[in-house]
Amino acid sequence: MNAPNPMADPLTGPDVEFGAELTRNGFLDGRFELLQPKKGLRAGSDAMFLAAAVPASAGDTIIEAGLGTGAAALALLVRVAETRVLGVESHPPHAALARANADLNAMSGRLVVVEGGIVSIPGGALAGGGLAPPFDHAMANPPYHDPARARPGDTASRTAAHLMPPGGLASWVARLGRLVRPGGTVTFIHRPQALPELLAAMDQVLGAIHVLPLCPRAGQAAARVLVRGTRARATCLRLLAPIPLHEDDGSHTRQSDAVLRRARRLDLDRLAAGP
Repeated sequence: MNAPNPMADPLTGPDVEFGAELTRNGFLDGRFELLQPKKGLRAGSDAMFLAAAVPASAGDTIIEAGLGTGAAALALLVRVAETRVLGVESHPPHAALARANADLNAMSGRLVVVEGGIVSIPGGALAGGGLAPPFDHAMANPPYHDPARARPGDTASRTAAHLMPPGGLASWVARLGRLVRPGGTVTFIHRPQALPELLAAMDQVLGAIHVLPLCPRAGQAAARVLVRGTRARATCLRLLAPIPLHEDDGSHTRQSDAVLRRARRLDLDRLAAGP
């Protein structure tokens, strides 16, 4: 589910630990392009689904924790006009690439990149370019693996993107929950194994929680879950019907194609209401 767009041309770019070799990939049917390391952190469908699930409207401000190279932020900015994103990224090489990608797509005025960890960064640093808390929405595609159990990645890029210390996920949820306005949303994409920790953490600061499983094909177990909560809103948990990403022949399903190629919003409220 993290496979990058296959249309990629090797090129040289910012010398940010990647041996100066990057690829230039098109997303959302060519609506934006992304410079990313040939080896290391590679963006794919996770970032596109995360951005699609954020219920942003024109004029909203969004904070993204774990910005990476900017894939989800740029997807959201392309989809929703007049939005702005403040991206927080702890790995300086990724932050440098995110700035380069904002420039590449003429989005440098709408994507502000701040270096630091979302939990440890001072509140005063979470402002720039006219953006500051409280934000209308928050989103994150956090590292998935416990450092004590996972093998280090083959690059510093991959290691930084994939390792989360114990208790870190709850800290991310708590910080983002405090950074959005009442009625604002916090959206995560993660592995299903993290769902208990995500729900427990969101229960402390958020309500109206929606869980949307994403599965490779109909009838298969979920490979990812989208989890969204709303600040200062208390309603029951809603577990939505899974969305399969591929047909049996490997092509994208209608719902998956709408997100990955047509840049459509993934409306969790409408999905919760049923047909």
